[in-house]
Amino acid sequence: MTNKIITVFFSTNGVPQTGLTPTIDIFLLDPLFPAINTLVVNDGASVEIGEGWYRYDFATYDPYSNYVFIFDGGATLSDCDRYKVGGNDSFVEDISSGVWDEPAASHLTIGTTGFVLSAIKSDTTTIIISVAAATALIQTLLKYERNRTRIDTGAMTLTVYDDDCVTPLTVFDLKDSAGAPSVLEVCERKPLGC
Repeated sequence: MTNKIITVFFSTNGVPQTGLTPTIDIFLLDPLFPAINTLVVNDGASVEIGEGWYRYDFATYDPYSNYVFIFDGGATLSDCDRYKVGGNDSFVEDISSGVWDEPAASHLTIGTTGFVLSAIKSDTTTIIISVAAATALIQTLLKYERNRTRIDTGAMTLTVYDDDCVTPLTVFDLKDSAGAPSVLEVCERKPLGC
């Protein structure tokens, strides 16, 4: 048997919690009989280290045995902040819940990843576009690039046609540098009604 120091950190909304009286329960896991697990520490008292940190001195720790434990920070904490768990030699709290259940308001330091993630307020449902809609949009843009166009010298217009080379997609008024209709000095392509 050797002494093992088990540490734990308690916070609420990212603020370290001091003045708590955490207790710990430790179970010894039997490798041969999974149904037999022994409570070896029941409500063991922890000592405050400072700034939200606490420790428990596990005097009967056996480095060749497997353990699981749970710290209880006390009823003054919410359930998600109150309990910390760990096991075996790692003795670390559940990291995934510590990360994913962390309040965004706790991350206010500019330049940190937490700040950037909490600053994202996009509603991605407004930018969803189907593959069919994207394909149709691209096909329309390609028509303006490759399809038949015709300049009408009388009306001073440019018509872009659909794939059948007959159906107009868009008709543009053609203007010179002064904004007057022109096919000799074309400086602007302006859709009708614009």
